[in-house]
Amino acid sequence: MKDDREENMRFIPIILFAFAFAFASGDKLGDAVKYMDEVLSVYVPWAVESAGLDLYEMPNFSLNSQNRSSDGAVTNIKVMYHSGNLTGLQTVNRKSCQEPSWSSGNISVVCNIVLPKIDVKYEGRFQAIKGLETGVHIRGHNFGVKMSIVDLEAEIEVTSSPHVKVPAVKRLSLVNQGKPSISFATVGDPIVNHSYEEMSGHFYHKYTNLFQELFQGAYQKALGRAVASVSYPEQQ
Repeated sequence: MKDDREENMRFIPIILFAFAFAFASGDKLGDAVKYMDEVLSVYVPWAVESAGLDLYEMPNFSLNSQNRSSDGAVTNIKVMYHSGNLTGLQTVNRKSCQEPSWSSGNISVVCNIVLPKIDVKYEGRFQAIKGLETGVHIRGHNFGVKMSIVDLEAEIEVTSSPHVKVPAVKRLSLVNQGKPSISFATVGDPIVNHSYEEMSGHFYHKYTNLFQELFQGAYQKALGRAVASVSYPEQQ
C-alpha cells in the first residue's frame, strides 16, 4: 500500500504540470480562431490596400496559335491581352483552423482560408492571318474578357515565438484555384466557337501562372504584414 501511495504521488506533479501547461500556454484552438479572425477581418484589407493590391495591375501578355483548315490553308492567330486588373484580394474568410502546435519553442497554427471572389478584367486584340493562293487575308477585332474566380482556398501557417512575440507567415499554399467563369465581349466580328474555346483555355492557363507568382510573392508579403500586426494570445 505504501508503494502504491508513493507511486501515485510521483504521478501527481506530472499530471498537474501537463494540465497547467495546456491552459497557460495560449495554444488553445479558441485563441487561434480569435487571432486569425482579427487578422483576416481587420488587418488583411489594410495590408492589401497598403501594398497596392486592392486593384492589382496584371501584366500584359500575348498568345500565339496556328490552325490548318481542311483545304490546307494555314491561319496564324495572335491574341494580345493588355490593361488587365485583378480585384478581391482584400476579402478573406477563415474556413477552419487546426489545433495549435509547439516546435522548437515556437507555437504554430495552420488555417484554411477562402477568398470568396476574385475578378479579373482584360482588354485584348484578336488577329488572324490566313494564307491563301490569292494572297493573305487578315482579320482582327478588339475584345474584352472578364473572369470571376469563386471560393479560392489556401492554407496558411502562422508561427510565433513567446520571446519575440511577432507572428510571421511560415507557409502559404494554394489548396485549389477556385471555380472560374470566363466571358468574352467582342467589338466587330464575333469570335467563332472554336476560337473562343481555345482562347478561353489559353487565357486561364496563363492567368494561373501569373496568379501563382502574385500569390507567393507580393500577396504573401502583405499577409505577413497583416499577421505581424496582431500579437498572438499571451500566456496566461
